[in-house]
Amino acid sequence: MKIIIATTVSADGHILPHCEDMLQSGKYVLSVIRQEADMELHPNSSLLKLLASKQNNEDTTYFAELTPKSINLIIGLQRYRLIDELYLYQSSTQSKGGILLSDAVNFEGWQVENEYAISKSLHLKIYRKG
Repeated sequence: MKIIIATTVSADGHILPHCEDMLQSGKYVLSVIRQEADMELHPNSSLLKLLASKQNNEDTTYFAELTPKSINLIIGLQRYRLIDELYLYQSSTQSKGGILLSDAVNFEGWQVENEYAISKSLHLKIYRKG
């Protein structure tokens, strides 16, 4: 089992409502990552079912987008160490406040695997468990 989380953060570190790569093309845009996953997780997805899936070594890739609406799911996934990869899209735009990424995701034990320029205003860092 593999769980991939993706999120877009503003230049000042706030979680943005949706990833901003919809008009971009390429291997690492959100729409491609979402399509390659077997199932998409939603804010009310069952952590117990995911824990069972992990214990059964199921060959399933799950995807979830970290937005202000799904933050509780992501915190739960992280608490049970279920997240395998984090795709962090960094926007050059400033936000007007909101939830800081550092309040939702603990980067301890994570390593930057790769970095890509998606566009002039959007960069991607892929984190994996270290």
